[in-house]
Amino acid sequence: MTLLLRAQTLSQNITALGELKKRAEQAGVFERRAEELASPAEACRKLNGCAQVLASQEIRPTSLDAELVRALYERVSDLIHRYAGDRNVMLDPFPNEDTRFVLTQPLRQLPSKAEAAMREAWANWARSRLPQIDVEVLEILGSITTLRESVGRIRNLKREAELRCSTLPEGSEDIACVLQLCTQIREEWLNLTGEGIPQGVLIFLREAGTPSGAAYSRLNAEVLEWLSAHGLKQALRIRMG
Repeated sequence: MTLLLRAQTLSQNITALGELKKRAEQAGVFERRAEELASPAEACRKLNGCAQVLASQEIRPTSLDAELVRALYERVSDLIHRYAGDRNVMLDPFPNEDTRFVLTQPLRQLPSKAEAAMREAWANWARSRLPQIDVEVLEILGSITTLRESVGRIRNLKREAELRCSTLPEGSEDIACVLQLCTQIREEWLNLTGEGIPQGVLIFLREAGTPSGAAYSRLNAEVLEWLSAHGLKQALRIRMG
């Protein structure tokens, strides 16, 4: 083989190696892009079921940045469209822009932001449906022997309801469970009973535990006598409004 042929062969080999290196680098870019998108995609997928449940009740995560979501949606939709025509767009998805700042980082942040907003929206919705029972009144009633059992049931139901309010719903059954707990708490409170407690006193106590409080007309001699006998007269507070 002449020196010229050897030189040509060497040149061809170098060119081939260069192409292999280029393809390897491109393959590395594709792999890196796949890794960057896989984690946020999986995180969003896990939230999808909950998002549908909330949407079915028109529970909107209003604290989530709508502009961020819109911009990401447009970016991703555009990228999918271009990728369908030419997969090489993944080598440089957004020319003249830093992909980290316009796609990768916002996508990584989206699942945690979406989950936080969904938790807030769900908790607000669920808690707004819980019967409002004054904690201090419940504490006072729990100290009365004949009411302890009824108050205990109410407390247990409230604890379970609070746990449900703090946990994102995964299906319609979770919505139904919260609404059922609301009904049970309300019924237990309205049916609050204790052996030997006059009906007028029970009515006063039930109303006293609500946000609006008991009407002044309920505070009759029988109620005052019972409160005094149980050492609760000093716990009585009158509120205007």
